[in-house]
Amino acid sequence: MFERFTRVARSVVIDAQEEANGLNAKTIRPEHLLLGLLAGGGPAARTLHNQGCAESAVRAHASGLDPKALQSIGINLDQVRSTTEAAFGEGSLDRPGGSRPRHIPFAKQSKKALELALREAIRLQQRDISDGHILLGLLRSEDPSTQRLLRSISVDPASLREEMEESLTAETRPQE
Repeated sequence: MFERFTRVARSVVIDAQEEANGLNAKTIRPEHLLLGLLAGGGPAARTLHNQGCAESAVRAHASGLDPKALQSIGINLDQVRSTTEAAFGEGSLDRPGGSRPRHIPFAKQSKKALELALREAIRLQQRDISDGHILLGLLRSEDPSTQRLLRSISVDPASLREEMEESLTAETRPQE
């Protein structure tokens, strides 16, 4: 299934599985793919950051926490994370120490997003499936959870899609 995935895109899938493991999820859901994209550091991560998509907000959503509700009672998740990591080390909130990753199946919505990533690569006449195509697949999915998540953290899915697609097509555009 992942033969056409670039190294970064494969890393995104592995990171998504680790995120799902760390959050004790039963399936790899779209928000885990978003976290994998943000952790990947590739063009999709840069585009997500440019559009204001913060890893802490996506992680809070994936864990069932509502950052706005917590902020309204004076809890800043970014501050909690940085203080905890300063005291206990980077990633100390991500997974209980020593636990071994378990195999987690993809949720139906995530499978669809990965399938749509392939279609996005074909549509853009690109051979390999990159992290950017995974992001476009997530955005193209008919599952409303990704759109709802992005809007809840003040990210406009249409603007995100436009910037990602521009970035992907600029990579293959002939130089003048």
